[in-house]
Amino acid sequence: RDTLACSKTKEFVFHCRILLSVLGGIMASGPQEPQMVDLSTLPIPALGQMQQQVDQEIELLTNSMSSLKVVQQRFDESRDSVAKVAERPVDTEMLLPLTSSLYVPAKLKDTDSLL
Repeated sequence: RDTLACSKTKEFVFHCRILLSVLGGIMASGPQEPQMVDLSTLPIPALGQMQQQVDQEIELLTNSMSSLKVVQQRFDESRDSVAKVAERPVDTEMLLPLTSSLYVPAKLKDTDSLL
């Protein structure tokens, strides 16, 4: 049992070192310089706490990445819509969206400057 626990602890320490090096690279671009910690000297409860913190940071980064992908998709859709409107001739009648469900009739006056 102790051998299994020791093996799992060593494996966890190995994974923590990898995660810390990756997160350290990400955090190094931020305002604070990451501190190096010898994981083999930390007690098991501290390693558990560190694992929770790393898991939370990974979840935060994953959520942020998902949000950025959604924003990028919306931006791409907007860019495509503006490109399609710019191809239309002047004085084209169209429905202009004010909200996601409210449209008003409008005439295209200038394709060079769109709001």
